[in-house]
Amino acid sequence: MRTTRLRQIKILLSCSRHATQAARAQGSDLREVVDAAGVPRAVWNMFARHGGTTEAQQAGVNLADIAEHAQHADINTTRKHYIVPSVETSRRVAKQRVAHRQVKKNTP
Repeated sequence: MRTTRLRQIKILLSCSRHATQAARAQGSDLREVVDAAGVPRAVWNMFARHGGTTEAQQAGVNLADIAEHAQHADINTTRKHYIVPSVETSRRVAKQRVAHRQVKKNTP
């Protein structure tokens, strides 16, 4: 029984190593294409991922659909880490805060 479990662990580790090697190879292939296209090294794929989810949310796409599309098991991951407020949203919030302060200031 114990020998079987050890064998399973060795197989999993071997698969994990191969998966890691494959991911690295894919990453280096992508880097070659990105470099050839002249994309600056400061630009990461994650920026596109964040931008895509934010753009989908701003277009009115249901958050559950966005999370599923992004392959997030938990919708809160999408909400917390991927949906970034737009400049317009930030402006609306700032205006409301200023208006609220004025009301507080003028209220005895």
